[in-house]
Amino acid sequence: MRRKSHMRQIQRMATSVTLPSGRKVWRALPEDRAPGGCAVHDCQRQADAGRRGLCHSHYQPIREAGGLDRIADTAKRRAKPAHEGKLYAITDSHGHIKVGFTCNIDQRLRTVQIYQAQPVELVVTWPGDMRDETRFHASASPFRVQGEWYRDGHEIRALINAHLSETT
Repeated sequence: MRRKSHMRQIQRMATSVTLPSGRKVWRALPEDRAPGGCAVHDCQRQADAGRRGLCHSHYQPIREAGGLDRIADTAKRRAKPAHEGKLYAITDSHGHIKVGFTCNIDQRLRTVQIYQAQPVELVVTWPGDMRDETRFHASASPFRVQGEWYRDGHEIRALINAHLSETT
């Protein structure tokens, strides 16, 4: 009888995934899981690294059933406040300018430099978030060369200055 009561509790508080085989698996409640154990109820195996809290025998079938987000105990990323990041403009020696968003400008410059044969130079940074970046890209689309790279010139610099003056 205790088993049926426990299953009802799991059904109320947890989520399930029906595997392609027709078997239904339930997410284990935190108090039922061993430290480092699989997120599937009644599974005694250890969770594999990189498998979202699931053991090797449960990960692939649950993934194929489209239930990884429902069944695994994954930590939710907390949204960062809107002004923790910066928008930046960098130039290359070919007459292009890149405008993007980052939380770490030094690392972003190093990353961009890896993919550029010529040195890049930071032009300006200003506070903003990803929505500001999206608005900038929409307004600068006529000057786009590829992705976040634009033809450097008076028009694009004027757009950057306009966005810069909006935030300061």
